[in-house]
Amino acid sequence: MKQFDGKNFVYLKHPQCSVTKNWRGDYCYSSDKWTPELTKALQTDTDVSNGFWMIESDFFKYFVYCTICKKSGMNVILL
Repeated sequence: MKQFDGKNFVYLKHPQCSVTKNWRGDYCYSSDKWTPELTKALQTDTDVSNGFWMIESDFFKYFVYCTICKKSGMNVILL
């Protein structure tokens, strides 16, 4: 989770790095809300094959349960 402009963002990895459908909500990579400043603040690129950022309010809107574990020195959220 990272913060930008007073908003919390959650990074979600695509399962097994396979992309069948991309996130199309607010702050998706093709959204007008996704700015170069936001990209820099979240230190990411637009390689949608690895994962995507979601605003915290959408995360809690679409996901009811999640498991957080530590794997290889990084936090991983399993949904």
